[in-house]
Amino acid sequence: MVRAHQIVPQAAGITCHAWNSTGDMLALCPNNNELHIYEGCNSADMASWRRAHVLAEHDMIISGISWSHANNKIVTCSHDRNAFVWKFDAAANRWVPTLCVLRIDRAALSVEWSPDGTKFAVGSGSKSVPVCFHDNSQYTDWYVSKMIKKHKSTVIQVAWHPNSQIIATVCSDRRCRVISATMQEVDATADAGPFGQPAAFGEVYPNAEYPCAGWAVAAAWSPSGTKLCFAAHDSSIHIVDYAAGGTVCAVNYSLLPLSAVMFLGEGAVVGGGHDMEPLLFSRDAQGGWAMKTRLDTDFSASRKGSQQAAVTKISAARAMFQAKTTRGEEASDGVSATFKTTHRNAITCIRAVPSGGGGGGGGGGQFSTTALDGQIAMWETSSLNVDMGALRI
Repeated sequence: MVRAHQIVPQAAGITCHAWNSTGDMLALCPNNNELHIYEGCNSADMASWRRAHVLAEHDMIISGISWSHANNKIVTCSHDRNAFVWKFDAAANRWVPTLCVLRIDRAALSVEWSPDGTKFAVGSGSKSVPVCFHDNSQYTDWYVSKMIKKHKSTVIQVAWHPNSQIIATVCSDRRCRVISATMQEVDATADAGPFGQPAAFGEVYPNAEYPCAGWAVAAAWSPSGTKLCFAAHDSSIHIVDYAAGGTVCAVNYSLLPLSAVMFLGEGAVVGGGHDMEPLLFSRDAQGGWAMKTRLDTDFSASRKGSQQAAVTKISAARAMFQAKTTRGEEASDGVSATFKTTHRNAITCIRAVPSGGGGGGGGGGQFSTTALDGQIAMWETSSLNVDMGALRI
């Protein structure tokens, strides 16, 4: 089952979003310099979610949001080359920003907290990755950064290993790299995860630089940290299995590229992008990986009715572009019904929904997608018409 809500105007769109640890609060950016925080998001009635805070410290579009489940702090980054850590002041009922010294001269494009909440990493257009931590040795209250400079072009996204000491980066130089982010300032002992031997901060692990045929645009680690998935702009995903000696399985699909990926478990990956719907990838009978299904289109007839299923792709495309050119949006007089997907523009972000969030009733098993159509969609894995047990989730 999928539920969707037009949370911001369609003309605005949503660039990114993140959930708090209990799933009852949501942070998102409506494609501008503002951070919107919603409360009451554990209600099944998505229209009742309340926008409680609007934070406008940034000067340009917010390109990344991460909400630490370890310390309840939010970090945002922006095209203005800045990042802010937001901490909630309960007495004043407001979110207080703390400056982060990124030391970059191009836009910040993505940001993620480490799972333990001690540091965060930022992907940027300056060919570098600032890894930031709170400097307790200074009298001023700020976050300082240590730079990773192993890239030849824009770092589009970063992903933390579950041990909080390894990051995967995807870059427009057509490489995915796995890099040590062990920091003496915050890490008591070094943990090399699946690589055996620790590496110095900022060093690429041996044999852990993976090429692809297009820009590498999204990355994610499996819950155990033994698998890495990254997507490329040539409509491919690549799964690296460190439990099998670091073997790489590449999956090419005949659809538009993905812009976000996430593991649903050790045996399944969900991705979303320019086709406006989530795609599910899983292991095939030969032990490799393959695209399993399109979570919207493959079941559109049963979910949305036979009338929509009968509309041809040509007429749907014609109606969509005609509506956009004449009215600037999809019409409500039947033209919008030609869409076979829940989203009506590119998916920008995929997040796991904590148990109880999104009106899940405590059952968990949900992920959320936001897109440039201004909608947020909640997907329940137990009702996707896919045998999740067979995927070993």
